[in-house]
Amino acid sequence: MLNFCFRLLSLVCLLTSFALPAFALTEAQVVERLAAIPIFVITDRDGIPLVGSNNGEQDRVLPFFLNPQDAEATVATIAKQEDKSADLDAQVVVRSMQDMYNFIQNNQDNGLIYQIVPSESSLAAASELTKAKDDQLPNVPVFFAVEQGGENNNGLFTVSQGERVFIPFFFEKAELDRLIAEVNKNDKLKTKPEIKVISFFQVLNSMIDTEEGKPSPEVEKFAFFPAQASFDWIQVNLKADGKQSPASGDSAPSAKS
Repeated sequence: MLNFCFRLLSLVCLLTSFALPAFALTEAQVVERLAAIPIFVITDRDGIPLVGSNNGEQDRVLPFFLNPQDAEATVATIAKQEDKSADLDAQVVVRSMQDMYNFIQNNQDNGLIYQIVPSESSLAAASELTKAKDDQLPNVPVFFAVEQGGENNNGLFTVSQGERVFIPFFFEKAELDRLIAEVNKNDKLKTKPEIKVISFFQVLNSMIDTEEGKPSPEVEKFAFFPAQASFDWIQVNLKADGKQSPASGDSAPSAKS
């Protein structure tokens, strides 16, 4: 676990694969879109994030989990290994990815490595699609589809909801598979869209215009779909504990090891 470490210092970097359209949003506007994506953090009883190490190395790592079950499994491991005198009472807390970004921006000088941990199933699906080795996979895979032929030759697969049209990016390939199957059942697609995988951060970066920052209407079609398991976990746990709710990243406490 925790195999894909990186320092998240900025969303601005080079887009290195897949020629996605160069839309125009400021970084702040893109960050606002992260508010709808839940992430799961392990904290102590006071809500202070717990810091671990990466495979026995000296680096101090603060993980943000996309899959709540992975976070819970880590809590179970902590409980087995925990020094009873520490009495951390580790727990899983849900926050938004926007909170995560703001927390990182406010805590860049504490020597931590901030790491988003994707699900094992998403990494396995990315590996199957790309036939790449583990160290060559996207650090946070998202899955999209390309339509073959038609008016927009090899254009990005879109879906509609009422009058809105989306270009969907999924954190779990199986959920994109189900969407395509549902669309095909209703609309009888002439050809099955081809599913591809790309780094989540590359998609975000492709949406940013660092010079003028003038939004294009096309960027409104980009939509990120977190795993259904995340929302299921939130529904169950918020009913059990009505006190837990996403908090502002600006007021997040400092990480604790």
